[in-house]
Amino acid sequence: MNKEIRFVNTSKEWIICFENKIPAWCYYNDNPNNKDNVKLFNWYALNYIVENKDRYKNLIDEIKLKKPKYSGIRYIDGNFYGLGLLSTYWLFEEKKQNMSFCIFKTIDNSHYKDGWNFKGCGFSLPFEV
Repeated sequence: MNKEIRFVNTSKEWIICFENKIPAWCYYNDNPNNKDNVKLFNWYALNYIVENKDRYKNLIDEIKLKKPKYSGIRYIDGNFYGLGLLSTYWLFEEKKQNMSFCIFKTIDNSHYKDGWNFKGCGFSLPFEV
């Protein structure tokens, strides 16, 4: 993992990273032994991970057509939700200083949409890191 991206394992650390715009990642439920070893990243980590924005966009477009990894999310308050039920990915388009565009899809395909979310949320990536 890129040393510029801080590993956090508490809600308090996660909130501090959001408030200070620090690139961060965590394991779902702060547990490295979680189902599928899920890693979640805040928006600030993207520039340190994604080397080619066009390729990243293509990976996101592919996810729209197939079954993604339902890795859940981490909210800006540090709580987790949706492991095995929800898949959410960051996009690079920004709306406001603290919000960015994202896409999400539910396991039952009842919801697939684009939307805005706080950059401090933790979402998965469309590739392994």
